[in-house]
Amino acid sequence: MTGRVGLAVVLRQTQWELDHVAFGLPRGEITEEERTQLVCSLRELAYALEALTLQSEEGSAGSGAPRSEH
Repeated sequence: MTGRVGLAVVLRQTQWELDHVAFGLPRGEITEEERTQLVCSLRELAYALEALTLQSEEGSAGSGAPRSEH
């Protein structure tokens, strides 16, 4: 999956993991492996979001639309 659909899937998966960790962490129920998995998921989300953003910027580069710089 790519583009907006892929990003939506990654967002939902990460949202579920965040909910799980937010619930279990205060109780001491989250393992190191689960924390590591969350880190990987957050990186994947950042990558997917950046890829879609860059794709959108490339598409609008010639349209005169303003580009935001970080």
